[in-house]
Amino acid sequence: MNLGMRLGDFVGRVVHDPIFRRALRYQPAAALAEHGLSGTLAPDSLPVKHYEVRLNLMPELLFGLPQPRRSLQPSLDLRWVRYGARPMALLHGPEFELTEVAQWARERQLFTLLSPAQFSFQPDTGKGDYANYGIPEPAVPGSGAWRGLLISPDLHHVLLGWLSLLFRWDDFLGRLLGYPMCCVQAFQARWPTAERDHQGDLAPMLLDAEGPHDWALNPLGRYFGAEYLAHFPCTLQCEASKAQARRQSEALQLFEPATFGAMRSTLARPYLYTDAEGIFCFDEATLDGQVLSYTPAKVLGSVAEGALVQALLGHDSLQVDGAQIQVGDVRVAGKLAIFGEIN
Repeated sequence: MNLGMRLGDFVGRVVHDPIFRRALRYQPAAALAEHGLSGTLAPDSLPVKHYEVRLNLMPELLFGLPQPRRSLQPSLDLRWVRYGARPMALLHGPEFELTEVAQWARERQLFTLLSPAQFSFQPDTGKGDYANYGIPEPAVPGSGAWRGLLISPDLHHVLLGWLSLLFRWDDFLGRLLGYPMCCVQAFQARWPTAERDHQGDLAPMLLDAEGPHDWALNPLGRYFGAEYLAHFPCTLQCEASKAQARRQSEALQLFEPATFGAMRSTLARPYLYTDAEGIFCFDEATLDGQVLSYTPAKVLGSVAEGALVQALLGHDSLQVDGAQIQVGDVRVAGKLAIFGEIN
């Protein structure tokens, strides 16, 4: 049976069979097993809102429209899956790009499925082109909209991941992606605040603890193309997240030592976080008490202009004063986080 038929049978039963829906809620592992799916990682309950399901399981929805072959450099998230450091990747991007990635992955004996939803994104204020939150709607193949793409060497992972996206089983999806459960639960608890107060960014809720913090748990590198963990750790001291980072580091040092060195160099630095005035990374910087001294020409920013940018470029130090940052005459709400080598 092909993947579309397997998913169609499952979704059809969810929509039309209340007994099966009850089994998913109270005995999810057994209910999944009825369809030949592994329930090993299933949470205690998998509730569904069957009346919200609206989709046509055509092949184009699952695999995309054929794309011309081009030379492709797979993303680091996908390479970590190939190296065995992660069980599954969930990539996001324009559908035509993800379809090309999916073709490349399937040629290498990996399983892939495009998400059942597409997303509209509004870049976060102060974060360059980065967006932490997208508004979902049923996917329309060929629309060119942003989609998600699940990739794994394990068929069960992509099938269950796709169903988790459809039915919003966020807990289950986190387990399948290999995220520590403490981090999955913390994400769910913090998301309402992140969405309401921080444009969907959980980072500011992690940055209150004193550093230095392990560079591999740095949640701010994503704004500079250096995202190491695919999840937000529950704390910057999370041992489970550190263990995941070590697995990734071992793989990267083995297969791509130069990439590992570049990632560590970018992430093991001081970072300044503000909600809307920009995020900044300081190379060649030193911290003495509450004063950070830096080289202005070595400052990277998520924005290229603004009062804070001009102040940082016009001075060579900043002062931390509680939840405020002072640079010359400019004073903003912000948090300074120090990342480095932590064993």
